[in-house]
Amino acid sequence: MRQSLHVTRPALFILLLFTLTAPRLHALEKQPAATYHTRRMDLAQKLNGGVAVLFAAEEPLLDFMPYRQDANFYYLTGWNEPGAALMIVADAPTATQPRHYREVLFLPTRNLRMEKYTGIKLDAATPNAAQTAGVDEVLPMTSLPLELNKLISWIVSLHRTSGPSPTLRKPSPSLAGRLLHSATKPRRPRKMSPA
Repeated sequence: MRQSLHVTRPALFILLLFTLTAPRLHALEKQPAATYHTRRMDLAQKLNGGVAVLFAAEEPLLDFMPYRQDANFYYLTGWNEPGAALMIVADAPTATQPRHYREVLFLPTRNLRMEKYTGIKLDAATPNAAQTAGVDEVLPMTSLPLELNKLISWIVSLHRTSGPSPTLRKPSPSLAGRLLHSATKPRRPRKMSPA
């Protein structure tokens, strides 16, 4: 009997060691900030003077569900928190109104009550937020509609100077606000119909 107990102690130790290290095996690996910046620059070159806006994954609706960041968002930012957005404005030096490369990470404002449970979060008001996040600029999420409206007004002014076009219509002034609202509102799970 004593020998079988002796054999199980190493097995229990290995099992305990495995259960403590297993969650780390599934964690996302953080790359150096320069790697993410290079990926964003590569994307900007493929945009041909355009703009890309990506949103982080939503928080799970149920408390017991784990959070998993959107793969594309994480690939470009390394950011693993919900509620963020990334805007990449590609270089357009030959455009009618030239633009220079710009990358902005929009972060939600801190919720001090929730931070008691989740830990301290980074927001745009945090000193050195851009350096910590590894991006050129960090703004509050509430600034995203304003920034999108600036880009849309640039398109509208281009449309007005070049004459009417059947494919380009003047967007409504609240288009950016509607985009942000539809992207950040919680989605309800779909009801499954019986097969």
